[in-house]
Amino acid sequence: MPTRRETHAGLSGPLYVLETQDHQRLVYFEGQKASVLLADPKCVSELNMRYAILRSQALTPEDTVSLLEKTLGEL
Repeated sequence: MPTRRETHAGLSGPLYVLETQDHQRLVYFEGQKASVLLADPKCVSELNMRYAILRSQALTPEDTVSLLEKTLGEL
């Protein structure tokens, strides 16, 4: 994620979007006291859209490498 971006779709925490062999999508996330595996299509759709937004807000692989190299050079 670009360091200049103060808000983004992932601020609520990490999530994992999974797809079964039968092409069913699931979402998994965990917190300090619980982990959740969601299969409800409405919830999965909402979180899948959030994941898509997050991907569009993230740096490209090349920009990520550049940011890491710059950060390493500053240490």
